[in-house]
Amino acid sequence: HVSSTRPPSRSPASPRMAAAHSSPVFVLPGPVPQAPRAPSEEVAPAHVMFGERPAPRPVVPEAGRTTVMFRNLPAEFMRDTLVRLLDSQGFAGKYDFAYVPVCFVNLKSLGHAFVNFVSPEEAGRAWSHFDGFVDWEMPSDSVCGVAWNLKQQGIDALVGRYRDSPVMHEMIPDVCKPILLAEGRRTAFPPPLKPLKAPKAVRRFLK
Repeated sequence: HVSSTRPPSRSPASPRMAAAHSSPVFVLPGPVPQAPRAPSEEVAPAHVMFGERPAPRPVVPEAGRTTVMFRNLPAEFMRDTLVRLLDSQGFAGKYDFAYVPVCFVNLKSLGHAFVNFVSPEEAGRAWSHFDGFVDWEMPSDSVCGVAWNLKQQGIDALVGRYRDSPVMHEMIPDVCKPILLAEGRRTAFPPPLKPLKAPKAVRRFLK
């Protein structure tokens, strides 16, 4: 005996139920939070991307501070380049010490410089002018940064630091040495107080 009972018929699926069986669609309740950028992914400032320089920010002179450090200088930047730059940018006669440290192995710039200005006001003016500076005399993408020299402040401290330094040894080329100036003219560096030794890298090279 075959039952004549038919299987119960299914009612057509409603659109809502059909959607439940289709590919899921996720709707987020707001904008997706962005992960913080790594330092290497930071977007360069507009003045770096388009070769423009932002307006200098005035720096309030700090009492007694006259010695600044210029950082991130072009690879070819040497002491005489520093002097030309300072003079061409309106600081001739406004500084009395200039020095660009070098690597004694290849006598190339380490990418930073030290300058002592004649007053805290001139140091503040130089900071405002050169922080973010990009108008180098040689092709370069370097953007200058400025900071206080916290190890030696003032001309007396700088002379005391370098008069007995190996950098003043006669074997080191003059362009690699610090210089003193008075009213824009170079003056003699005080003689050392003890016998000078050549830098270790030079002594190893001569062995």
